[in-house]
Amino acid sequence: MASESNSSMGWIVVAIALIAVLGVAAVAMLRAPTPITVQTGPQSPDRNILSVTGTHELQVAPDEAALTLEVVTRAATASQASTMNRELMNKVVSAIKSSGIKDDEIETTNVFLQKVTEWDTKEQKSVDKGYEQRTTIRVTVKDLTKVGSVLDAAVEAGANSVQDIEFSLTPESQTKYKAEALAVAAKTAKSKAQTLADASGATLGRITSLSENSYNYQPIFYNSRAMMADAGMEKVEAPSTPISPEKVSISVSVSIGYELQ
Repeated sequence: MASESNSSMGWIVVAIALIAVLGVAAVAMLRAPTPITVQTGPQSPDRNILSVTGTHELQVAPDEAALTLEVVTRAATASQASTMNRELMNKVVSAIKSSGIKDDEIETTNVFLQKVTEWDTKEQKSVDKGYEQRTTIRVTVKDLTKVGSVLDAAVEAGANSVQDIEFSLTPESQTKYKAEALAVAAKTAKSKAQTLADASGATLGRITSLSENSYNYQPIFYNSRAMMADAGMEKVEAPSTPISPEKVSISVSVSIGYELQ
C-alpha cells in the first residue's frame, strides 16, 4: 500500500511540474509576442520603377566674414617674447573693438611659443636666435562693409600676419538657401520624370522613394598671409581695402522614385 501511495504522489508531483512549465511558457508567449512586419503597397519585383535625379545650384552673396590674424614677436628669452606678444595683442584687440566688433566676435584660436634656431653656414652649426611667440585670433565681422576697416585697424595696431579672410553664410542663411535649393531640385526631378513618362506612354504613379543625395557649400577664402615688417620678418603688401567678396555656391541633389502605370 505504501508503494502505491508513493507512486501516486510521484505522478502528482510530475503533473504539477508539467502544469508549471506550461504556465511559464504561456506567460512568456504573452510577454514576448512574435514580431510582425507590415509592408504596404505592391512588393512585386517586376514593378516598373522610374528613378530620376534633380539638382540645383544657388549663387548667393555672403553675409559674414572671419579674419584670421596673428601677432608674432621675437625676443632673447621666452618671457620677453611672451610679454611683448601679450602687450601687442592687447593693442590689436582694443583697435578691433573700437571698429565696432563685440567681445564674443573675437576668439583666440592658438598660442604658440618656440625656440628659434638658424643654421650658420660659416660655423656649420645651429645657432640660437631667441624665442618666437605666435598668437592667433579669429575675428567675426557681420557687417561686410567693415571688413576693410577692421583689417586696417588690426594691422596698424600691430597684427603682423593676416593668414586668411573667409567669406561665408551664417547658419540661418545656410538653412534658408538649402531649403530653397532642395525645393527647386525636387521640382526639377519631378519634371524630368514626367517628361520621361510622357515620352514612353506611361503614367506616373505614387512616389516609391525620396532622398537627398548631396549638399555642397563652400565658403570663399582669400589666402593673403600678409606678413608685415616686425621682428625682422619679411614685409609683404597688406590686402587692399575695400574688399569685395565673390558669391558663395550652394548645390543640392535629390533622387525620387516613381511607380509607372
